[in-house]
Amino acid sequence: MHFSVPPRGRYEIKLGLSQSPVHGRHSFSVDGEVASGAIDGYSPELRWQLASLGVFELREGDNTIQAEALDPNPSAERTSVAANTISRT
Repeated sequence: MHFSVPPRGRYEIKLGLSQSPVHGRHSFSVDGEVASGAIDGYSPELRWQLASLGVFELREGDNTIQAEALDPNPSAERTSVAANTISRT
């Protein structure tokens, strides 16, 4: 996922992620820097979470968030991930 920041600086990055029976565990990185902790997207029903990836030094312009699937939650049907928002503060 790509996103832009106007001025270079330190920002907290948050993702709006869905949780469902088909979503698994993932680690995230921002511009190659690993975010703090894995995020488990499993839930027996569809719902939304706002997950903080941490604070990062971002360059002006284009930046990238990457997700990596981890060992699945034993209850999850798959290891899907779905993000609908990226916020920076």
